[in-house]
Order: sequence, then C-alpha cells, then structure tokens
Amino acid sequence: MVNEHNLPFRIREYQELMDQEILNIGDDYDKLANYPTYVIFFCNFDYYLPTGLGPLSI
Repeated sequence: MVNEHNLPFRIREYQELMDQEILNIGDDYDKLANYPTYVIFFCNFDYYLPTGLGPLSI
C-alpha cells in the first residue's frame, strides 16, 4: 500500500460497500445501528505522521 493521501476516502468507500449489503431500497438509515461494521487497514506507513500525531513525532 502506498500513501496516496486518500485513506479517508478509501475507508468511506469500503464502509459504503458494506452498508449497501445491509440496506434495502426504502430502508431507514437507523437500521445500520443494528449492524456495527468496521474497516481495518494495515498500512506500511504511518498515516498520522503528517499531522504530527504519529509515534515518530515525539
């Protein structure tokens, strides 16, 4: 995985794909509260480093 600075958009894309599997046409979005989903990325770079929040910014 290369840091292309688009990780928040990629996370939302995968979350949306899971939401589509749960919701049917006309369903209320409150239905999603009954199906917690998680997106986990294993990155070979420190995503938080550019913001100064990573472990290397001490």
